[in-house]
Amino acid sequence: MDQTKIGRFIQSSRKQINMTQKELADKLGVSDKLISKWETGNGMPDISILNELCSTLNISVNELLSGETLPPEKYSEKAEENIMELLKKNNTNKKAYIIQLIAGIVFFIAAILLMAVTTYGAEPRLVNNYIDGPSLVIVVALIFASVLIAGTKTVKGVFTTIRKTAIPVGVLTMVFEMIGLFYSADTLVILLVGLAVAVIPLLYALGIFMIALLVEIKLNKEA
Repeated sequence: MDQTKIGRFIQSSRKQINMTQKELADKLGVSDKLISKWETGNGMPDISILNELCSTLNISVNELLSGETLPPEKYSEKAEENIMELLKKNNTNKKAYIIQLIAGIVFFIAAILLMAVTTYGAEPRLVNNYIDGPSLVIVVALIFASVLIAGTKTVKGVFTTIRKTAIPVGVLTMVFEMIGLFYSADTLVILLVGLAVAVIPLLYALGIFMIALLVEIKLNKEA
């Protein structure tokens, strides 16, 4: 499917019914910026609003995906082409998701192993380890693994997944660290200091959560 061709067709169909981008956006419940993205070929309408969009523009879904008005003799031919292309795209997406899922699991396992090594290592240097980089690496790796496993495909979806997983990941890392302290700390002072330091992963997670939330709000305003 040619996104540029589809975009031009959306634009011409909109103009034929004397509708502005703002009016079409209001009708569909989206922003006029999103309509502009479609018409310039920088994006495609979501499948959830395809029927409503086509109904508003007085075109068929087949014509929209073809990017042109179809005479009766070409309609079935184009329909088959569009179906085959959608099936190919679906198969490609499935393969990409499997690779993404495997990568996510690998990242998750690597993060857990790193957390185990830094927490239950032979030498209990928990304070030094967690004031430096490992806790941040662990939190980021777990969140990244969650994004890969979730299979999100849009920028907004990625930041939504990050927002939803950041706090649970921070809590998980903090609890794991605290359990390690009780296992390896040999004095009360090390235990108390270590418990305070164990909060750092949660602070990292809170920071990531706030960044993801702000980006998500910005993307919602632009949508």
